[in-house]
Amino acid sequence: MKPFQCGDSLSYGQFPRGAGGCLVRFPELGDRALLLTAGHVVLPSFAQQGDAISNLATGQMIGRLFSWTSIDGNPTADAALIWVDPAQVAPNIRGLGLPSGVNMSPAVGEVVRIVPHGGQTQPREARIRAVDASIDVMVEGPGWDTAPTITYRGQIVTDRLISEGGDSGAIALDGKGRVLGMVVAGGTEVGTIITPIAPILKNSAWGGLQLEILLNIDSGFVAPPLPAAAAVSDPVPQEAAPEAAPEAAPPATPEAFIAALQPAAIASMHDFKIPASFTLAQGALESGWGKSKLATLAMNLFGVKADASWHGDVLPMETREFIHGEWIQLTASWRKYADWKQCLDDHARFFQSNPRYKDCFRESTGVGFAKAVAKAGYATDPGYADKLIAVINKRGLSALDDL
Repeated sequence: MKPFQCGDSLSYGQFPRGAGGCLVRFPELGDRALLLTAGHVVLPSFAQQGDAISNLATGQMIGRLFSWTSIDGNPTADAALIWVDPAQVAPNIRGLGLPSGVNMSPAVGEVVRIVPHGGQTQPREARIRAVDASIDVMVEGPGWDTAPTITYRGQIVTDRLISEGGDSGAIALDGKGRVLGMVVAGGTEVGTIITPIAPILKNSAWGGLQLEILLNIDSGFVAPPLPAAAAVSDPVPQEAAPEAAPEAAPPATPEAFIAALQPAAIASMHDFKIPASFTLAQGALESGWGKSKLATLAMNLFGVKADASWHGDVLPMETREFIHGEWIQLTASWRKYADWKQCLDDHARFFQSNPRYKDCFRESTGVGFAKAVAKAGYATDPGYADKLIAVINKRGLSALDDL
């Protein structure tokens, strides 16, 4: 089967299409190939981390929502990342080839190219009319009740319209093949509106990490769903959305996640002697900074199922499991916590009651605990400790271990 190329059409369920932009990755999460696209084309009002995104041409799932930005800021960066199956995607941009680099300082007059129209071979081309422009855009998204008008700040604008419906998310290259940015909107009187690549690659929504353009797929990349908490559901059909279970709004930013969880993490540290920085970093990594469906519906950050030992509330929810050599869709019961402290304490008891992790409690810092947990075999990912430590260091969490 022909792989999904950057620039091909993708969709969330049966909602209108958007375009796949380009492949990116976080160096700290080097086993995950991420497809960049415009957030408003894959984010219904009820979207959750782990929801499936499909190749519009085949209907086949190519990946799952991984993270996204809010539509605000200056520059405005309306972006989403899809954790893709490396066997289903190709890194080249349809009709444009592989990017030759990144243009971080676009200038008026430079050439702009985006993918060809369907059935054509030549890229659509214009020139930059303005940079750092503020443009009012009426933004439509899948499953949205209204199409709000939002001011996109710090945008690139072309001298003529070269985009059309369904091009949101497409990557724009300059005349040298370097990535300029991502198409987000357009109009005959304005031109095509492109978000510059710089505020997308280094955005506060990524929790202090910075994206880089990915030019090849190798054997080190893994397919979702990994970890389990980040891939527990497929898209909710449009007609079913109003019937969805009540849920808490996910933390808008990593800072909001830390602020919400910090008191519980410190209290749990005093009770169970697990460094607060480790707890916060692990909760962030395994729940996508609190955006997973389990986190918002059940305050369950770590994907813990409700087995026979659990006597609290449960949340029935679909998941996919690899059984007898194939992926099976089934409904499982998950632990539902009353608050963050109950979630963190339950996870702490797991470490405390398992003799495998006895040596971990010799560590008084999150960095040391992360290394010890990985050494004890908590995760099959050889880079698991490095990922936790990257979050601890980039978010300055180590100071919490002394409180």
